[in-house]
Amino acid sequence: MYAWEHAFSDEEIHAWISRRMTQYDQLGYDYFLAIDKKSGQVVGQIGLLDELIGEEHCIGIGYILNQEYWHCGYATEGAETMLDYAFRILKKDKVVTTIRPENLSSIAVATRIGMTKTGELIKHYNGKDMLHWVFEKFSPMSGEI
Repeated sequence: MYAWEHAFSDEEIHAWISRRMTQYDQLGYDYFLAIDKKSGQVVGQIGLLDELIGEEHCIGIGYILNQEYWHCGYATEGAETMLDYAFRILKKDKVVTTIRPENLSSIAVATRIGMTKTGELIKHYNGKDMLHWVFEKFSPMSGEI
């Protein structure tokens, strides 16, 4: 797992799946399976997540793609679809994403879909402080600039 700097144990994977299922139950969304339209192959997962930015709970975009599908446009297409879903179906005013500064590919995706860097935060994970940049985009209907 590139972004988190380690592989996950079976116990961590089961806990992660449990958290995903809880989010589905509580919010009605989370990661969705990302499938190549032509081949039917699973390329990863892309979805909407609950993000805590300071004290504010926001809806955020996240994606995890199998490495062989990096740089093929799946993240951009999936993130655009999630923005549309959040704004049009869920009627959210704002969507965020948090990205580590060294993750240039994800920063490029955020920029391509019209997100703007608005801040930074530290996520504490696995005994480390990990700097993340915060990107956000407002709904075209929200009146925000």
